[in-house]
Amino acid sequence: MDRLSNVDVEELRRWFDEVEQKESTLRLMAAIGYKRGLDVDEIAEWYGISADDIDDWFDEFEAKPLPQMIDEVERFSRERAPPFIPRIRARVEYLNYEVLDDLGWDVEDEDLFDRAHDANLDSADFGGFVVNPGETILEAAENRGYSWPYACRGGACANCAVILKSGEIAMPGDHILPDDAVDDGVRLTCVGVPLTEEVQIVYNAKHEPELDDLRLPPGPFLAGVRGR
Repeated sequence: MDRLSNVDVEELRRWFDEVEQKESTLRLMAAIGYKRGLDVDEIAEWYGISADDIDDWFDEFEAKPLPQMIDEVERFSRERAPPFIPRIRARVEYLNYEVLDDLGWDVEDEDLFDRAHDANLDSADFGGFVVNPGETILEAAENRGYSWPYACRGGACANCAVILKSGEIAMPGDHILPDDAVDDGVRLTCVGVPLTEEVQIVYNAKHEPELDDLRLPPGPFLAGVRGR
């Protein structure tokens, strides 16, 4: 054991109370394990980390003051971490954008879903389903037998767009919607996750004029039970 001679075990232990990120904790634990006699291969097997990564960590321990190294790891880990999205069980009530013109309704109407309740629409155009924790809204629709429009499935087009009428939806993978579209209630179901237990959306909203330039050639879409 000829490495980390400039690193003190007690100082490593004191840093446990200061760090917040998983990688910082793992680096401290690896260094303490090494100082206590474990070799790199043993540490790698114990923590499920490659020996090369541990060697790189030890290089940083030796090259930088410990506070500087920990600060850099903490900042980098925070920057690359995806935002925390609570995963809840939610009920989504939906209405098909395509029926609005036929019925003389406008997507801005505040009583849109009250009207839909009384309009005897079929299940392709109006209804509801549950989104379980871990599902996006698009996945939940597909898992319940619906075929809603999509193309990229990665937040990079507007084919799966909906208009949010009540509740809230997070979009951790949205790469394309401009701020004004989000302010207008546009959400993407391929990356959309409910933040409230009740959500009302108008789906098939890719036909909204402000989304014309954000669409891709569509994926399979049959406006009822899935046929693909």
